[in-house]
Amino acid sequence: MLDLRDVTLVCQDWGGLLGLRLVGEHPDRFARVVAANTGLPTGDQPMSEAFLAWQRFAATAERFDVGRIVSNGTSTDLAPEVVAAYDAPFPDDSYKAGARVFPSLVPTTPDDPASAANRAAWETLARFDSPFFTAFSDSDPITGGGDRVFHKLVPGARGLDHVTLAGGGALSAGGRRPGPRPRRRRPDRRHSRVLIPSSLLIACIADRRHHRRTWLGQPAGPRSPAKSSSHD
Repeated sequence: MLDLRDVTLVCQDWGGLLGLRLVGEHPDRFARVVAANTGLPTGDQPMSEAFLAWQRFAATAERFDVGRIVSNGTSTDLAPEVVAAYDAPFPDDSYKAGARVFPSLVPTTPDDPASAANRAAWETLARFDSPFFTAFSDSDPITGGGDRVFHKLVPGARGLDHVTLAGGGALSAGGRRPGPRPRRRRPDRRHSRVLIPSSLLIACIADRRHHRRTWLGQPAGPRSPAKSSSHD
């Protein structure tokens, strides 16, 4: 067992769906968090039609071209060889079962098997006072505005110099329009000894034309401890 401590979690897209739940379950192990274009849905709030369309597409589309999907999630056109690199792990449909099913694992209804655990994670995040930075793209039609949920609900996000990635799409690491580098501020807390960047498992852009709106299902807000017991 690694028994990691003082961890800095950098999570984007699907990495936040996985990693933020870990922060909720083991907050004492994390010194700080950087979240980008991601969230932790509970199914208690309606998901955007853009994300629901992506779920349907992943489950039913006759062709599932991973490289093209990733390219659609960036704000610049990826070079053919880059698209080919994203396609390489999926030589035929028999390799794509995981990529196709992953969107269906995101809670979209209150009775989803993952909803209760995500609600519990939000209860912890509502008390998480270690630095919680956000670095969302300004051109993502799916998660745009989701950073404001973290700013409002996570104590550790308040008063920090958050950044907006100019020219970035849903997959901010995959392609950005040229522009000035975002301002960053070094956190006041101790330096962490471990950096864990979360994996970008598969892109989820169904249609760039959808209006800017989060697919992450904003929580209604954590309940106070007195009443008993949601991402963006």
